Amino acid sequence: MENEKQLLEGITKGDAEAIETLVISFSDPLLRVTTAITGDVSLAEEVVQDVFLQVCDKIESFQGNATFKTWIYRIAVNTAKNRLRNRWARKVSCWNEISEKAKGANTDSPEELVLRKENQKELLECLEILPVYYRSVLVLYYLEQLKITEIGQILKKPEGTIKSQLARGRKLLKDIMITKGVGTHG
Repeated sequence: MENEKQLLEGITKGDAEAIETLVISFSDPLLRVTTAITGDVSLAEEVVQDVFLQVCDKIESFQGNATFKTWIYRIAVNTAKNRLRNRWARKVSCWNEISEKAKGANTDSPEELVLRKENQKELLECLEILPVYYRSVLVLYYLEQLKITEIGQILKKPEGTIKSQLARGRKLLKDIMITKGVGTHG
């Protein structure tokens, strides 16, 4: 698919190539976001599958008021939050796997890799403690590198609220990390 318009038209028509492009393009980012929100890889994978089904079912309702990417993230965030509300969430330590996928290849020494993995695990465990509204904003901003405007569109909140939640979330995360002694190794 050459561009977003062709992709949207293809999905609307049920074109297998367009749907495959959609899944390939958005699987990893949606999995990272939904895992960060739910704290459970298995649940996040279910959410991502639901998101793709919803996108295909609701594609005609996409009006273009936001970008297609923002629209999909909004569906993912809302679906993940709904799953947490409707199901007793299990705590699963899955952060290393997700952060490694996000980070890519590395040329550090074995000692540096071990320390980095330990710090990432501790950081993500601290992130997991945060309320979901702070966690969502931090993950979308730092992990997915979305702009505040895009996050506001995804979460349907004004930019000022997003900035405030980002600042408060950072402070809470820092306080939790200090309390737990995260990042004080070596």
